[in-house]
Amino acid sequence: MPRRPANRFNVTNPVKPSEFMQMCCFDETTGELLPRDICDKNLENAMKSVEEIDYLDILNYENTPLTAAISMTLYNLNETLKADRKREKEAVAAARRVAPRYASEFDLKAAQEVDQEGFLPGDKRISLSMLINPSMCAQWTGKMTITNAVISILKEIQSRDPYFFIYSAPVTNKKTTYPTIPNEFFCTFAHVLTTGFGLADSSQELIQLIGKIRGVTRNFIDKQRRHADGLGELLDKFQENYKRNPSFRAAEAPVQDSPIITAAKVDFKPRAIKREIIKTEADPEETQAPRKSARQANRAAKY
Repeated sequence: MPRRPANRFNVTNPVKPSEFMQMCCFDETTGELLPRDICDKNLENAMKSVEEIDYLDILNYENTPLTAAISMTLYNLNETLKADRKREKEAVAAARRVAPRYASEFDLKAAQEVDQEGFLPGDKRISLSMLINPSMCAQWTGKMTITNAVISILKEIQSRDPYFFIYSAPVTNKKTTYPTIPNEFFCTFAHVLTTGFGLADSSQELIQLIGKIRGVTRNFIDKQRRHADGLGELLDKFQENYKRNPSFRAAEAPVQDSPIITAAKVDFKPRAIKREIIKTEADPEETQAPRKSARQANRAAKY
């Protein structure tokens, strides 16, 4: 069966349509038309190298309404190719902006300037940027920069807010059993990270970042909740106070000014959860002598 290897194309821009089709769809030795599946494969591979189409080429053969119409179609295709290349370049540039290269790129002062006081359930006040310190920023590196930043800030909130384990961050506005973190919290969170890392602040990128922060928060709380005790009593206490006064926490000190009440019991990672080993001192009276290995026992028996 006639066939032209797909890796033997020599595309010269601007591409002349007639020569291009001859190269992709006809056998170079016999001149026979290749089967449709081979033509499709050849065209798919060769089009990757096409940057511009010579839409005037066809008019050199004949000046008719048909060739003029085809020339116009080729011109429009040419413009489409240019637009596609422009969008690809913009997408690459945007991706580079979203992924900071160095931890030092986070501008803490700039982040604090755009930060606005927000609220957690029960109207507990919070300023996210005031929970960030330079040592935290030094750990925000690599491909998981944004995720690491979100998690480290969440840990700061967790260590200062006793109700953290009962919060929820649902994707939709559907009611949940647990108190829902307000949408404004995630919007402010996104603005703080966007400004601190110098990311693009277009509407679309902000929406994507807000979704990412919400997802990381939801997963973090869910995994922490699995290892927390007394959630039922804590939720009942919150709901009871909330029924009496939805803003029952408004008079409390902001999260960033609240004392640390507990250390994180779980070291959260995107793909794994590693429990913290909590060592307690053993009672001297209950301390048992270490067990001897079989080798030690045999050696003692010889003597």
